[in-house]
Amino acid sequence: GDLTKQTFPICLSGSTVGANGGALEFTSLKMLGDSRISAAIDKYARDLSFDMTSAPVLKFRSMGNGGKTMIFMTKFLKFAASFT
Repeated sequence: GDLTKQTFPICLSGSTVGANGGALEFTSLKMLGDSRISAAIDKYARDLSFDMTSAPVLKFRSMGNGGKTMIFMTKFLKFAASFT
């Protein structure tokens, strides 16, 4: 969505949200090593998993519905963006 492109325009190639959770697709594995992203992964680790099948993808567990999952993903990105 727009937030992902605005917050991390170089790192992310896309995002999705569905009944089974959400996902952020990164442009490269190296981007997962960004200190801001790493800090957010550490903070929210219990709700995340990785899928490296076709691209580096950070998967978010479902928060009950798509709207709540999107809010959670937004919190993740805002935390990452605020981390210095």
